[in-house]
Amino acid sequence: MEKLIRFLQKLFADKFYGCVTIKFENGKATHVEATSTRKWEYKELP
Repeated sequence: MEKLIRFLQKLFADKFYGCVTIKFENGKATHVEATSTRKWEYKELP
């Protein structure tokens, strides 16, 4: 569980913008999936 918390903290520190799906079985994380999306800033639009 501590590895999972460190992973989430790293995402937070890197200003991650997206979705994280964590699947648990019997109280243990069995699958972690991160889908990253980028928030567009007005100044970055063409």
